[in-house]
Amino acid sequence: LGGYYFMYVNAYIEELPLNRRGGQVILRSRDLFSWEACGIAMTGWCDRAETAQVWVHKGRWYMVFGAVTVRETPEGLVDDSHSNEVYTADSFTGPFLPLGQHTLAPHPDDAYYILKVFPDAEGRDVALLNVCPDCVIGPFAVAYPPDGGLCLDFEQ
Repeated sequence: LGGYYFMYVNAYIEELPLNRRGGQVILRSRDLFSWEACGIAMTGWCDRAETAQVWVHKGRWYMVFGAVTVRETPEGLVDDSHSNEVYTADSFTGPFLPLGQHTLAPHPDDAYYILKVFPDAEGRDVALLNVCPDCVIGPFAVAYPPDGGLCLDFEQ
């Protein structure tokens, strides 16, 4: 876009409290060696927003990511929960916000964390799910409800 390469990076927003500080920042580069900050695309209700993927569908931008919340223990912070989230925006740079059903439903048979959406051979969006630690399942059809969320069809 405009002669730049773009990268979304997992980040902590230092001014925000625990379980609200996870975000995605955007960096840009003309040569893939020197990068500059371009903005904050998303902050959320989680402590870490991991492995974001961004794509456009019918003029609406989507960001899917793994969200981690943490809790404090005498030994330090430990992961408390993981979920797969989808936020949407009007532009590539955000801000990406939760709309509609933004927490993706779990697969009925397998726990998954992190997914990737891409077009299949017929041009329909499908998702592959990472079933930890080393297996991928799918593809599953992706639906875009009018409320701005994202749904996966596990019944196919």
